[in-house]
Order: sequence, then C-alpha cells, then structure tokens
Amino acid sequence: MENKENYKVKYYELGYKDVSIEKFKYSLQDIQMENISQSIKDDTLRTSIINPTKLKEQIDYEREMLINDLELMQNTSEVLKSQ
Repeated sequence: MENKENYKVKYYELGYKDVSIEKFKYSLQDIQMENISQSIKDDTLRTSIINPTKLKEQIDYEREMLINDLELMQNTSEVLKSQ
C-alpha cells in the first residue's frame, strides 16, 4: 500500500469577476446584421443593406466621376475634330 501522505495538493482560489449579462444579450436584428456582413461578399450590396445612407454617398461620388470622365472625352473628341 502507498502512503497517502505522499500526495499533496495545493488549491488556489482565483479572483471572482462579476460580468453583466447585458454584454451577452443580442437582438434578432443584431444577429441578422452580423450574418449579412459576414456572408455577403459584394461591398455595394452589403453597404446597401447595412448602411443605405453611405451607399447614396458612394453612388453620388461615382456619378460625379463618370460625368467628369464623359466631359473629358467630349472635350478630347472636339479637339480631335477641330484638327
């Protein structure tokens, strides 16, 4: 038989931290938005669903760039026609 005095166990009490349950509560909308943001790879589509106001700003910016490009093309073609 083995001697039980050879077995020595030390126990350490770890500190207790109270964590609010509010941190872990999610609404259905939060979960759906998280799923959408992770599953949709197209940036435009994801932005239109999650933040529609930002999408309008992006579309306005792209529209302005296209108009500028068209004006440059028109000016270039007029210059070429006049030569």
